Amino acid sequence: MVLGGFHLGRAKAEHLAAAALEEVNPDVTHPCHCAGGQASEYLAGRFPGKVKPLHGGMRLCL
Repeated sequence: MVLGGFHLGRAKAEHLAAAALEEVNPDVTHPCHCAGGQASEYLAGRFPGKVKPLHGGMRLCL
């Protein structure tokens, strides 16, 4: 699992994050709000079914 704010506000940063995630190949990734909506959508399209949003106050059961 990869979880956290990826701070992907800069152009093409989501492509770098996607390349890193391909190497790690997590079962699920939880980008937080600071990853940005555009980056989260890009990652969700690149990794179907493996990207779940994470918002303040949510609980993850591991």
